[in-house]
Parts: sequence; structure tokens; C-alpha cells
Amino acid sequence: MAEQIAEQAATAEANTSLTQQSLDSFHKYASRLLAEAGDPLHESDLPKIARVWLEDLEAVREGISNRVAGRGIPLTDFDQRFREEHGLSRNSKS
Repeated sequence: MAEQIAEQAATAEANTSLTQQSLDSFHKYASRLLAEAGDPLHESDLPKIARVWLEDLEAVREGISNRVAGRGIPLTDFDQRFREEHGLSRNSKS
């Protein structure tokens, strides 16, 4: 089953290389989902879970790459601008 998941994930996300570390990380992620699920999950759900996990992983990698390349702004700067534009105080909860 793990080999099938790895194959499908690699096909779905060709530009994301699967390493033992990433497979171990996915295993922890999927195990946690299975343990926390209110509705039972089935093995047949794992390919979809793998695709979502890989999409999230790729988005994080892209964000890190963008930040390293100097694209984007620091969160503190964004937070200040957003609060000013929307009239929110630093201690505002809504």
C-alpha cells in the first residue's frame, strides 16, 4: 500500500521529490489524521490525503523560496499595514 501511495503521489506531484524523510513525515501526518478522524477513514482515502499533503508541502517550499529570494514582506510589516487599512488595534481580537 505504501508503494502505491508513493507512486500516485509522485505522479500527481512530479516536481516534488519523495525522500525517506518526506515519506516518514507523511506517515506521521496520515496516522494523526486517522487517529483524530471523527468519521473512520479508509485506506482508499490515503491517495487523496497524500495529494493534499504534497500540495501543502509544495506551498510551504514555495513560500520559503519566495522569502529567500526577497519576494514578499515580513509578517510584522503585513500585520501593521493590514491593521492600519482596516482600523484594527494591535490588541484587537476581531
